Amino acid sequence: MNRTRCFLAASLLAMSFYPTAAFGASITTHETEMDAVFSQGALDIDIRFNAPVTVVAPGTLLDIDNASELSILFGLFAVPANTVSMYFVDQINWCGFSASFHGCAEVTGDDIIIASWAAATGTGLGGELEAHELGHNFGLEHPDPPTGNLMDPTINGNSTLTAAQIATIQANGAGIIQNDIGGDFVSITPILVTVPESSTGLLLGLGLLGVAIRRRV
Repeated sequence: MNRTRCFLAASLLAMSFYPTAAFGASITTHETEMDAVFSQGALDIDIRFNAPVTVVAPGTLLDIDNASELSILFGLFAVPANTVSMYFVDQINWCGFSASFHGCAEVTGDDIIIASWAAATGTGLGGELEAHELGHNFGLEHPDPPTGNLMDPTINGNSTLTAAQIATIQANGAGIIQNDIGGDFVSITPILVTVPESSTGLLLGLGLLGVAIRRRV
């Protein structure tokens, strides 16, 4: 995939869901919900998550704050051809511009980044989020004005697709849709982003120091 031909699209984050502090990234996948989304209308695409992978990231890649960090993140792990990489991090603060995001993805590409806390929400929105970002990989953009479906720029509890969006998926799916005896499918590798153990220990030590200082005060 020539990423110079791709651009980014994101799902803007509703601030009421935003945690007061970052926590360690984790993987939460929503295969059943995504299967339902991509079986609408003329679609019959099976979503298949591969075994999760953990990568140790340099620097501060648990929080994505600029284009350079996002570029480094998308190059951390090489997946097989026609496979989507879904990276899970703590927070996403940049996706073409600075803001707070649920997720970020290449349009007509094969890379996705997900804020792990958002994927793990108990409100049923994690599946919509991951399906939304995969929709960008299929070439779907945010409708303007919003239409109240899966590809709106904000998570809205509606995972429907229009006939035009389904046609776009069918037209642009050659890069990531595979086929076997079971039919069409998309292979996704979930990738957990971690920091080096020494960095984790340092962060923990600083946190404990902060607690001690607060107690003295």
